[in-house]
Amino acid sequence: MNPYQPGRSNAELAAHSDPAGDEQLAFGGVITAHDFAVMIPHRTIVQFLLVVVTPVCVLCAVTAIMMALAEVNRSPWTLPMVLAVGAVLIGMPIGAYQLLATQRAGRILKRRPDLLGTVQGTISVDGMLLNDGLRRHWFSATSIRQSRVLKSGVRVQLAQDPYHFLALSTRLFDHFDPDRLKSWLRQWRHRTATTPPSTPPIACATRLGMPPADAVNFAGQVTLQIPTDTPESRKQAWSLTAQLVIAFAVLILACLSEPGNWNGFTLAALLATISYAWAVFATWRLILQGSKPHTITQSGWIGENELLIESAGNASRCPLSCFHIHPIHDQDVIWFAGELSMIAITKDILASMDEWQRLIDRFPAR
Repeated sequence: MNPYQPGRSNAELAAHSDPAGDEQLAFGGVITAHDFAVMIPHRTIVQFLLVVVTPVCVLCAVTAIMMALAEVNRSPWTLPMVLAVGAVLIGMPIGAYQLLATQRAGRILKRRPDLLGTVQGTISVDGMLLNDGLRRHWFSATSIRQSRVLKSGVRVQLAQDPYHFLALSTRLFDHFDPDRLKSWLRQWRHRTATTPPSTPPIACATRLGMPPADAVNFAGQVTLQIPTDTPESRKQAWSLTAQLVIAFAVLILACLSEPGNWNGFTLAALLATISYAWAVFATWRLILQGSKPHTITQSGWIGENELLIESAGNASRCPLSCFHIHPIHDQDVIWFAGELSMIAITKDILASMDEWQRLIDRFPAR
C-alpha cells in the first residue's frame, strides 16, 4: 500500500463509491505487520510441529547426547553418529520456531511490502473497493470469495497463495459487522458455485471511473515468461541442498556404525535422503529453466497519465508514474514494470493498427 494518506474520510469515500451506503461497510487506516501476523493462516501441521514435535525433539536430542557419552567406547562411530542425530534433532525446533506466525509474517512481508500501509475503501455484497492513496482497486466478489471473517477482523484473500491477503483489522472499520460480512461471504461463494464457467465476466473497470477521452483500449490474452531463477528460489534451493547433505551424512554414519544392519533408524535416514534428493532435484531443475510461461486474459485502457488493467475479476487504476515503461517496438510489446508487477501490452490485443501506432508515438523506443 502507498504510504500517503487519502484525503477523504471513510464515510465520504463510501458515499462517493456507491449510493447504497447502507449496503456497504467502510474502512480506513494503516495495516501494520502486527495485523498481518495476527491473521496469518494457522495450518494443522504447523501447530502440530510447534506443540508436539518441538518438545519431543529437544528430549530426543538430550537423550542422544547422553547415549553418546555412555557408549563412546563401544564403537568409534557411535559418537559421531549420535552427535549428528542430536544436531538434526536440535535443528528441528529451530526450524519449528521459524514457523511461528511472527516469523512467517516477517518473511512474507519482505517479499510483499504492498500488503501493509494506508488503505481506505468499502466492502459490499458485490466486492471490495480499495484506495491506497495513489492507486484505486476493485476486487470482485468471486475473486475474494476465499476471504475469512475472524475475531480480529477480515482476512481478504487476494490470490490462491494463502499468505497473499489484506489484514483488515476491526479498528479500521467505522462499524465492524461480522454477521453482515459472513452473509456476504456466503453469497460470494454461492454465486461462484452456481455461475457456469462459460458465463462472460461482468466488467468491473467501470467501478473505478470512466476512461479519459484519449485512452487507448486493449483486450485479449498475453503470455508472459515468469522468471524462476530468483533470489528467493535460490535461497530455498541451497537450504534444501544443505538439508540433503546432513541427511546423507546421517545415513552414512548409521551404515558405518552397524554395517549390514538395516534397522528402523537407518531406513528412516534413507527415506529422508531420498525425499530431500527429489526436492533438491525438482527445485534446481525449475531454477535452471530460467522462466515458465503464464497466460493471462486482460483488458483495460492507457490514457495520457493513467493506466487501468482488469483481469480475473479485479481492476486497478494507476498513474503511469507507478511504472517504468520499456517499449520494445521490434517485438511489438510495451512493458509496464511496477514494483511488484509486470504488464505487457502487445500489438495483437489492440483494436487496430492505428491504436498501436498511437502507443508507439506516445512511448518511443529508447
